[in-house]
Amino acid sequence: MEVEQHFAAAVKREPANDLYQFNLAALQIRSDDAQKSASARATLERLTKSSDFRTAALRALLNDAVQQRDFERAGGFAQDLQMSQQVTFADYLLCLGFYRKLDEKKFTALLERVKPVAARNAGDLALLLDWMNQNGLAADTLKWIEKLPSELTANPPPAIAIAEAFTQLKNWSRLKRWTRSGSWGDADYLRLAYQAYAARQSRLSAADAEFESIWRSAERAAFDQPQRERDLARLATKWNLTTEAEQIWQRLAKDTPHRREALESLFTIYRANNDLKNLYLTARNLHEMSPNEPTLTANYARLGLILEQNTEEFRRLARDAYGKAPNDTNCAVTFAFSLYTIGRTAEGIEILKKLPPENLHDPHAAVYAAVLFIDENQNDLAKEYVDLAQRGPIYSEEKKLLEESLAKLRAESPKPSPSASPSAKTSPAPSPKPSPKVKPSPSVTPSPSPSATP
Repeated sequence: MEVEQHFAAAVKREPANDLYQFNLAALQIRSDDAQKSASARATLERLTKSSDFRTAALRALLNDAVQQRDFERAGGFAQDLQMSQQVTFADYLLCLGFYRKLDEKKFTALLERVKPVAARNAGDLALLLDWMNQNGLAADTLKWIEKLPSELTANPPPAIAIAEAFTQLKNWSRLKRWTRSGSWGDADYLRLAYQAYAARQSRLSAADAEFESIWRSAERAAFDQPQRERDLARLATKWNLTTEAEQIWQRLAKDTPHRREALESLFTIYRANNDLKNLYLTARNLHEMSPNEPTLTANYARLGLILEQNTEEFRRLARDAYGKAPNDTNCAVTFAFSLYTIGRTAEGIEILKKLPPENLHDPHAAVYAAVLFIDENQNDLAKEYVDLAQRGPIYSEEKKLLEESLAKLRAESPKPSPSASPSAKTSPAPSPKPSPKVKPSPSVTPSPSPSATP
């Protein structure tokens, strides 16, 4: 938003400056505001007539047309982009992606035309091999490299893309041979990582010990170099090597250029493991790193409210997040839940009712809707959300919260009185007393210890 405002101010000062016009249009073409995006398209189409901006404008218009599923316009932009004098190799890949989805004949023709161009230098070759791997063509990658000279493929970056192709095809024996000898120079830590993974997946005797030894070598080769460690952590995450990934992400989360990615990756790991202590601590670190992001604030506030740590502060954070993003489901649900914790459930329900109904059909949101409706004895409305929550995957603390509310509901339901004998005096049965409001009990209490059990 700040960048857009900056460019808008620059255009206002110098409306004839095409660079400012392009920068603003390239941002606003992605806007949800229909008037802004339409104006941006008109500006970019005008700029396709300028030699200085033609290629960049066509690139932006092609991406937009594909996103809008206007494939006829996209086809025209793709054709014009390929004929542009300033076309880049990345532009060819953009066009390949478009044709891959819609026109097999044009896709095949362009791929065969691009291959000789890629084979002229290692960088472009690696880009094309990576693209092929990412688009389900790993088998074609390996067929093609058989026709290329080894001096072009044996070293990074192409060698890395080829190792990835072996990995995708689960050809562990060839992956081991590909990474067993030689050196990949500055990228040797990646050779070791792929070799370690091949050893682990081979399932041979002593495979685990071999994996541990080679993986430690990869870590040593990357140690104290944040970009290399990030690459290793990403591979470990992709390969579901959770222990190894967590250890590296923890190092990167301390104070590196990749701290945000590290914290988000740790949040995903702890979320999957239902490790609430570390999840809470990671949510706090993310919020402190970027306190003006409503979704991060809401995540931190909701976990804090469930774990009942300094609840007044977490209620304030929930209110602040909602104030910044009232239409965000996460923020609205968190604020509604915070009102429930202090007995203002009716107000919380009003917050939920402002959301589109389908937003509460997400199982996680449905938990909180069910809890609030049960608390207000609106049991018919609660039933729909109970069913949605119980059918979908929900987190451990949400399951506990829902079970506590359902237990309260069962306790408040009047039980049928036993049949009286004819001779017995009958007296009216006393009405059941409403139970006091039950606040959610903590699933677990955070501790300063860096480790935790789910």
